[in-house]
Amino acid sequence: MEDKIKNMRWTIWILAVMFYLYEYILRVFPSVIVPELMGTFHVNASVLGLISAFYLFAYAPMQLPVGFLMDRFSARKLITFASLICGIGAIGFGLAQSIWILYLSRFIMGFGSSFAFLGAMYVSTHWFAEKKAALLIPLVNSLGMLGPFLGQGPFGLLAKHFGYEIPLVLLGVFGVILSVIFFYILRSEPKKMQKLEHKRPKFTTILKNSKEVFTHAQTWLNAIIALLTYLTTVAFAGFWGVPFLQRAHAFDKELAGFAISMIFIGWIVGGPLMGYFVSKKIFKKKTLIIIGSLLACLCLIPVLYIPHLNPWFTFSSLFLVGFFTSSQIFTYSLAVAHNQPETKGTTVAFINFATFVGGCIMQPLIGLILVYLWDGQTTQGVPVYSLSMYHKALIGLPLSYLASFVLAFFLTEKRIHRKLPHQE
Repeated sequence: MEDKIKNMRWTIWILAVMFYLYEYILRVFPSVIVPELMGTFHVNASVLGLISAFYLFAYAPMQLPVGFLMDRFSARKLITFASLICGIGAIGFGLAQSIWILYLSRFIMGFGSSFAFLGAMYVSTHWFAEKKAALLIPLVNSLGMLGPFLGQGPFGLLAKHFGYEIPLVLLGVFGVILSVIFFYILRSEPKKMQKLEHKRPKFTTILKNSKEVFTHAQTWLNAIIALLTYLTTVAFAGFWGVPFLQRAHAFDKELAGFAISMIFIGWIVGGPLMGYFVSKKIFKKKTLIIIGSLLACLCLIPVLYIPHLNPWFTFSSLFLVGFFTSSQIFTYSLAVAHNQPETKGTTVAFINFATFVGGCIMQPLIGLILVYLWDGQTTQGVPVYSLSMYHKALIGLPLSYLASFVLAFFLTEKRIHRKLPHQE
């Protein structure tokens, strides 16, 4: 039975990561269809920022209730429902004929996607011992980052040849198919295995322990650092990076999409390496966050403020931005270590909530700044924003890395001693 449990936990983990990858595609695809959206719906940068941010308007606040649900119920049951919701949202976006349907579809996608990352993180920390989880948590993030890679470069090519509507509808159908797979496979767990799972805490116990989560200084510090270090990924790589590279470095849309995807490739490579450094005790988590914040800032600045860079230099710099930013993933495990084991889901949810609150603010804020600075210039009815406008609108990104660098010195590390029987 123990071997069966170990085999089942890997199946659950792979499925959870698969859904996280899928939702990340949904999160970033608008970045490569900016001109199409502006032309089709006759909107400016501020509205575009809202279209993208409506995903986060659902995603961020849902993190806290999702955390409670993960602690009270099984993450495996929630993923099936969430995948179906994501698929419906993608189909709605692809078929939308009005701006309000775009808003609603993005909101629906954000609602369903809110279960993905937390589900994968919960499986990693709940089913595996701390040493193995230290490797799996960065790996979750790295594998999930394949989603943005697919959602930008490859999706941009498909949108160029077929329009964005057909690929989006197909993406939605894929989400529905995923939900069917999850429904049947995740329900195939033997009842005997369920009995071996540790007894779930009462809801009142979760509420009591959660109060400690929200009042612990280290929880808040990790949340703020996670927010600051992730702003470039969620706001720049997630939306504004492609149009910026087209303006600043004269990249076409496809090249800009692949260049931005290098940030996510950097996460893919950096995550497991960061986990390896920690598991082998080469570096502490705190040290990696400090170093990562500073070096990510130094790699981002030339891309933002030196125009007409060589494509290879741009690709390399953006790869390193993602590589060093991947140290952000340790804010989750650092926060978990300071709270009760029964509130793992809630703790991770709170960090993730804070992270995407930053995205909710920064994505539309960049658009609002661009609209405020706009001089009225258009091309074929589409607003044109100058490089100097982008420079001013994006200044918060390197500053956020510097703030994270300073705050990370105040982090403390605490080892988790509790180990469940099935985590051996």
